[in-house]
Amino acid sequence: MAPVWPETMLTVVKFEAESPGRTRVTVTWEPSVIAAPEEVQAFIKIRASMTQGWRGSFDKLEDLLAGA
Repeated sequence: MAPVWPETMLTVVKFEAESPGRTRVTVTWEPSVIAAPEEVQAFIKIRASMTQGWRGSFDKLEDLLAGA
């Protein structure tokens, strides 16, 4: 996808109960500590578009679960 990209990423997925039948899912995704500076910069450069992609995926999941 990108000529310079971190080979290893750290992903944390956190689930928090908000109310009965409602759970908040938070995804944190970042380059690992061993990433080269240019790899980190490549990640930072497109972070906003990745955030939109994650948000869109979770919106679709929420719609799907609402219809279940």
